[in-house]
Amino acid sequence: MTDPSESPYSRNARADETVQQRRRLYEITGTEHVFWVAHATVGEWREWRRVCETNAIDDPLNLRGFPSRQLSQPILQRFPLADGSGFEDENLTTDLGQSYDLEYLAPELQGTGYLWVQDVAPISPDPAVAPPGEHFQLAFQAPGDAAQGVWVDLKLSLFKGPNGDTSVTQRTLLFSESGEYAVDIELNIDTFLIAWLMRCMPLTFQPLGNETRAWLTVPTLELPRGRGDA
Repeated sequence: MTDPSESPYSRNARADETVQQRRRLYEITGTEHVFWVAHATVGEWREWRRVCETNAIDDPLNLRGFPSRQLSQPILQRFPLADGSGFEDENLTTDLGQSYDLEYLAPELQGTGYLWVQDVAPISPDPAVAPPGEHFQLAFQAPGDAAQGVWVDLKLSLFKGPNGDTSVTQRTLLFSESGEYAVDIELNIDTFLIAWLMRCMPLTFQPLGNETRAWLTVPTLELPRGRGDA
């Protein structure tokens, strides 16, 4: 029978769990998350909050301490120039007063990615069962990727509030093609319709600059005797 307290992570190559021999510093490689750090350093992944508290980490998804970025970004639309010499970006946020909000994004992202929108055919020819123009899908294409990630369903009716108005916003978590990057984007009905009209909306990610944390202090955790001792 499996011990319910056992960590879901593999115990291979785990840190020595005796307090006397435990390392006091942990170097961040950039690929791990706080749950793994807690498991590797104190032998218990559930102690991730203590890791955050010891190192004054406000965002457990940002172990390296990258500077924060502005998550409310303008909507840019690229239009061809009349003389055919190229394209020019028009700031629709300035013209329409709308912007999109990124509630979370992978800190390593920089450059230009894209939010894709496509229609989904009704699942039934009966308008009462599946109203036309109700089902859509969103996808995220990370900077440098050749294709979008997994498409995620979105219904237009989700923007409707209890009074029938369209005041409700929708947050959607989207992953890149490789699954390495993610964005959590919040749209209202207006920004969604703009994205739908554009079909491919640019998302601009500015460099975050240098990280401010390369090492973590390992918290002291007195484990029950016999857990890691010989």
